[in-house]
Amino acid sequence: IVARALTMMFVGAPTLRLIHVLISSPAELTRDLDKLIEGRLGLLSLCAGVGSSYGALPPAALPSSRKLLVVAYFACAFTCCAFVLHARTGDERMPSFGMLHAVLPTVASVLAAQAVSYSRLRQDAPPSATHWWAAFLRPGCVTRPVCAEC
Repeated sequence: IVARALTMMFVGAPTLRLIHVLISSPAELTRDLDKLIEGRLGLLSLCAGVGSSYGALPPAALPSSRKLLVVAYFACAFTCCAFVLHARTGDERMPSFGMLHAVLPTVASVLAAQAVSYSRLRQDAPPSATHWWAAFLRPGCVTRPVCAEC
């Protein structure tokens, strides 16, 4: 349930934000941007925290390929939102603010948590499954790769 909820949030939040940017007036968008900039540390913390929680989900809950696809969609949709907001308001702060305070922390924290959880899973696995050459060993042959003598 947590994996589905986080996936829906990663897909729904930037999509709804993009719709909001498209239908709101430029004055309202400028007020929203001012509020976002005032709370930039909260936005940064939220994006990093949610991103690391999403990246740390085990593969049984959500495959890595789906996580990366969802994060790529999030980054594209939020980037699109930032550029549309910049085009509609003319405010020079938005593309860089959106990239530095939302997209980059989210993507970086997802990738970092994914790497840490993957390496932790690899350490917990039996030794034969952690080595790339383990697939070339015959059953019962522990030290030598498959060869004519084994």
